[in-house]
Amino acid sequence: MKTDGSERAVALPAGLVEVLRGHRALQRAEREAAGDRRQEHGLLLPTKIGTPVDRLGCTDACTAKNPRALASALARLHDPITGNVEEHMGAWDDGPFDNDSAADWCGDLHDADPPARPAMVRAALTTAALDTGYLDHDDAASAIAAAAIVASQMPGGEPITSPYAPDFLLAGESLDLDDDLPQLAVEALDRVLGHDSEWRSLWGEAGVSEFPQINKLRAVLSGPPELPGQIALL
Repeated sequence: MKTDGSERAVALPAGLVEVLRGHRALQRAEREAAGDRRQEHGLLLPTKIGTPVDRLGCTDACTAKNPRALASALARLHDPITGNVEEHMGAWDDGPFDNDSAADWCGDLHDADPPARPAMVRAALTTAALDTGYLDHDDAASAIAAAAIVASQMPGGEPITSPYAPDFLLAGESLDLDDDLPQLAVEALDRVLGHDSEWRSLWGEAGVSEFPQINKLRAVLSGPPELPGQIALL
C-alpha cells in the first residue's frame, strides 16, 4: 500500500529525460490541434485525442523496467505507420529494429550470457529460413533483426545505431559469428519476403510492395557479385 512516506526521487537516464521532454512538447501541440475532440483522462501515453491506446502495448510500456519500451511506445504515438502495420505489427518505421517484436528480441539478446548470443542469432535465422508453413510475424521480425546484426559485421554493412538494437552492440561490442551465417541470413530474408509470410502480408495490406531495407541487407550479406570469367582460388 502506497503511503506518503514511500515517495522517493528516482533518477532517470539523460537520454530518457530528453525523450520525455520531447513527448510533452508534442502532446501540447496535439492538444491544441485536437481542440474540442480532445478527451483528458490523465494518461501519460494517450492517443492524439487523449484516449487510451492499449492496442499499442503502451500499458506495458508504462510499467516496463527497460527505458527502451517507453521510448518505443512514445515513438509509435507520435510517428505511427497507419493501418494494419501499426495495429498488428507494432511498427513505427521500416528499419530492421523498428518494431516491437524486433526490439523485444534485441532485449533478450542483450540480456543473454555473451557466449550464448551467437547461437541466438543463428536460431532466429534458422527458424525463419526453415519454416515450411505460414511464417509468423514475430519470427520474421526477429530474423530481420538478426540478419541486420550479421550484415553489420560484413564489408559494406551499416553499423548498428538504432536505439532499439541490443545495447551491447551500441556500446561497441561485437559477436563472434560463424562464416555460414551470411548465407543463412539471405535464406531467412528470402523466406520473410515469400508469399506465406505474415510479415509481408501485413506490409502489403498497408500498401507497401517494395522493401529497400531488406534488399540492402540482402545485398551486403550476399557479398560482391562474381566478375565474368572470375576463377575461384582453391
